[in-house]
Amino acid sequence: MQLYEKLYELAKLDLKAANILRDNNMFSHAICEYAQSFEKSTKSILAKYFVSYEKMGGQEIEEKMKKSYGHKLIKVSIGMINIIIEDDIRLYVSKGGKKTDDFVQNPLKAIQGLEQHKYSEEELIVHFSDIVSHNFKAYQRTKIKQFDGYEHPRWEYLQQQFANAKTTYLRYMTISWILAPVLEDMERYVRYPSKSVNYNNIRFLLDHKNKKPCDMLGEMISELIDTVPLVWDKILSMT
Repeated sequence: MQLYEKLYELAKLDLKAANILRDNNMFSHAICEYAQSFEKSTKSILAKYFVSYEKMGGQEIEEKMKKSYGHKLIKVSIGMINIIIEDDIRLYVSKGGKKTDDFVQNPLKAIQGLEQHKYSEEELIVHFSDIVSHNFKAYQRTKIKQFDGYEHPRWEYLQQQFANAKTTYLRYMTISWILAPVLEDMERYVRYPSKSVNYNNIRFLLDHKNKKPCDMLGEMISELIDTVPLVWDKILSMT
């Protein structure tokens, strides 16, 4: 079993652990495991790319992961998204498309937005429930044609891509774009007392109001993990 496969199996185990902790009202620790599951599933995609496309060995991949990404989920997600999007753009341009077209510019703007989208430590700890609920609405938009009473052309376009077996892998890109800002640094926030909230971060995150957000995280990450093999297939098509 190669490194990318081991990371994937661990991501699934982290998700199971998170759900068990959630069901036992250990919401703070469940959040930590959800973040771990997200990180490992995304790194499994990066590892698949490095072994398939750049022909790296396991130790070389591990060193590159530590040096280039660490445990920063936004950085990990952008690294993975860039790999996929760059290939999609290359194929689009090779068929006559232009780099100035919306097909190219919209995902590039989304990546730029992700780079700039980071909640403060206090925001994430105190308002975790509201932040997850807000981002979960974006996840729901990928599944329905109408939301809040009006059309969303961008989400409708993504729906069409998700329904196409050849581009379903884009679900991973979209869900990771939604999740990364929510889970960024949460592993650290739930493990040590935080001065930003008078060292009450665990008390805030253990609040029962975080049960529903944990349900939402479980749903999104479960689908994320299910989509990983599709992204692996996309990577193989690039080699």
